[in-house]
Amino acid sequence: MKDLIIRVHTEIADTNIEPFRAQAEKYLADINTELQTDEDFAQAEQDCKDLKELESKTRTTIEEVVNGNADVEKIIASAKAIAEQFRTTRLALEKLVKSEKERRKQDIINEAVKKVQAAYGLVKEIRPMLAITTPMADLVKRIEEAAKNKRSIDGIEKGVNTEATNIAAELSQEIGRLKDRYKQIPEDKAYLFRDLDTLVAGNEDIAAVVAQRIADEEQRIADEKARIEAEAKAKAEAELAARQEAKKAQQKTAPEQPKEEPVKREEPTPQADAQDVPDIDVGEMGTLKITAICDIETAKKIAEIVKQHHSDVRVTWKKGE
Repeated sequence: MKDLIIRVHTEIADTNIEPFRAQAEKYLADINTELQTDEDFAQAEQDCKDLKELESKTRTTIEEVVNGNADVEKIIASAKAIAEQFRTTRLALEKLVKSEKERRKQDIINEAVKKVQAAYGLVKEIRPMLAITTPMADLVKRIEEAAKNKRSIDGIEKGVNTEATNIAAELSQEIGRLKDRYKQIPEDKAYLFRDLDTLVAGNEDIAAVVAQRIADEEQRIADEKARIEAEAKAKAEAELAARQEAKKAQQKTAPEQPKEEPVKREEPTPQADAQDVPDIDVGEMGTLKITAICDIETAKKIAEIVKQHHSDVRVTWKKGE
């Protein structure tokens, strides 16, 4: 773009103000404000420098020709307006460059963070443990740090993508470690591991911890069983002793009953021989009834002896009063 020319004597001797105005307007209209690539940002930053230079040269020309001439003032006013356009456009473009570069930087960071969050979403059971060993906030901070001090968009992308790749590898390794440790916790013994998250996330020998806790639980169950059995036995013994004491107390307080004289009964000898039985003459009666006072077993034995020696004798018995 050509510089503004204003030469003044007592009147305007030479000026290209109108072509300069048209040229300035076209120049301003052609400035790119859709910033995406590093080339766009570089061109915008150069445009800012050019605008500042054009503004400065225009204002210098103005100062050189100001002398109170009405025509000159008119031209100067036009030149000032153009210079102001240069200034306002430059300021707006500088602001746009800064905001758009920050936006692109944040877009790159956000995209990398989404990939890391996706890796987190693939693990459900061990997510609380992963949050302990590899907090998401720390990973986001690492990605943001990778974008710092990078002047170009390409530089930001390379830095962030490299860090995101490193994080993905670290996450894969840590997820594998946590899964292996988590699998060693028996599902039916989960109640023994209230500190599950910190235990799995730590570096302690988890197999040894699991074995010890199961052994302690089995011992606790055995001790509890023994305690219950001992309490039951003690209770039963106490109840028996109480019943015995109550019976003794009842016997002491009961009135004495008169003792009955036992009835003396002569027990027949079961093995008595038939010749020891005296001869009895029954005369015309034909039937002899013998009464024996004894228990039923002795009576049976007597009946057997009679039958052995007198098969024609009918033996019967009945329980007496």
